[in-house]
Amino acid sequence: MVYHPRDPRFRGLSRRDFLRRSLAVGAALPSAAAILAACGGDDGPEQPGTNGVSFNLAPTPDDPVTYPIFDDNPMIESGLQPETETTFKIFNWIDYLWPKKLKEFGEMHGVEVEYTTFYNSETAVERIRSGELDVDVYFPTYDYLPRLVAAKLLQPLNHDYLTNFNNVWPSIQSPFYDQDSKYSVPYTIYTTGIEYLANEVPKTPDEYESPYDIFWDPANAGKVGLYDEYREVFAMTMLRNGVEDINTSDPALIEQAKNDIIDLIGTTDARLTINGAYARLPTGAYHVHQSWSGDTVAAQYYTANGYKPSDLGFWYPESGGVIGNDMMAIPTNAKNPVLAHMFIDYMLGEKVGLQNFGWVGYQPPLTSIEPDALVTDGWVPENIKDAIVREEQFADNHLILPLEPEVDVAYLDAWEEITA
Repeated sequence: MVYHPRDPRFRGLSRRDFLRRSLAVGAALPSAAAILAACGGDDGPEQPGTNGVSFNLAPTPDDPVTYPIFDDNPMIESGLQPETETTFKIFNWIDYLWPKKLKEFGEMHGVEVEYTTFYNSETAVERIRSGELDVDVYFPTYDYLPRLVAAKLLQPLNHDYLTNFNNVWPSIQSPFYDQDSKYSVPYTIYTTGIEYLANEVPKTPDEYESPYDIFWDPANAGKVGLYDEYREVFAMTMLRNGVEDINTSDPALIEQAKNDIIDLIGTTDARLTINGAYARLPTGAYHVHQSWSGDTVAAQYYTANGYKPSDLGFWYPESGGVIGNDMMAIPTNAKNPVLAHMFIDYMLGEKVGLQNFGWVGYQPPLTSIEPDALVTDGWVPENIKDAIVREEQFADNHLILPLEPEVDVAYLDAWEEITA
């Protein structure tokens, strides 16, 4: 069976959902607690494990973080030859990288390539932290990055090997969560919008006073899907309510959003899913679904039951929507660090990045990718062109950021009421 990058093999907490729960209830999760202990938490001017250097463990665009290079965790030297007669190991989400690209990289360097998957970041971090697994390239999210750096589970990158780094959008070459990209480089970028079957919904999102009202419309009852991701659903509802701060800690706004989501589910019998947008809406199981842009691009390959890619629609606001990105990094215990740098550089290549996008559906933020050409060249159907992510959108939209534990608990308590 083939699984999509954002479709967990086992039901339960999804990837970003688990990240935030681990922050909120870290004391109950040994591996999350271990990371927090290694970092010394968020209190105090200095944090154990950082060589006396304090840095922000919860960065935001308004409060970015620049990580130190630790004396006992230096970057590799420049000019080294790649490792040979070895097995090169990748640690990534399921089906989040085209296997053909792995095979090509292995053939280029005469090495075997091993692809190991994880189902949530908590499991991934624990396997790296415990030393159970040694891998050469790991795909984290920005939520965990500060703690991974503080715990010295990632090694600093030597940009001398990253000749393709300038292919990355200038706007995220030095992102708020890792200024100067010292420990990570961007892999894919995505937005969260509305996917729909244009010939099945009575009104498209643009025809509503607020496009998000389509989820509350009783005319779509029985055919509405939302992500089983509490922060994504709350963010969408906050935006519908005119709340620009989707990371708000205001109890009244959280309570209002909770009540609105309960009303949505009661009105339209909406279902919470992970694979609904890319795998089930294209078959007619849903007529409207909350959707990551990459899921909508991938949905064209899952159409069935008489539906065609031309039946799909995707809405995303010109500004003020939800946006985010994933990244690539090298664990400190990587046995093939030179090859690891070369692999990251390989994935940042113009041709490789575009071809990988064609397989996973999630777009790399490369300047060589001309958004309009993705349509004219056949990568993305015209009718879902709004699923293409443009560089200027990164500055004009909202990021779902880590919350203080007590705030996250408030969201989780509200989510439990909703799912009950």
